[in-house]
Amino acid sequence: MSTEPGICALAGPVTLATHTALRARIAEFVAGGAGTIDWAAVDELDSSALSLILHARRLAGDAGHPVRHANLPAALDALAELYGVRELLDG
Repeated sequence: MSTEPGICALAGPVTLATHTALRARIAEFVAGGAGTIDWAAVDELDSSALSLILHARRLAGDAGHPVRHANLPAALDALAELYGVRELLDG
């Protein structure tokens, strides 16, 4: 994962195995003013990715910083639909 001003680019797997480290990095990113979390380089994911989106959303709301997600993988959209939280990916 790389972080440029205003962009947090995730890369590689976003799975239970990487969840704790990614959660901490996303918390740092949001605390710094947030911006866009870019999922373009994510090559594997599981339902823990939904947890990260909800975590970022909650932190951003608490801090009053906007956060958006770009290049969400189709598999993540399918998981969100399966779990009944698809609308949370839009806002």
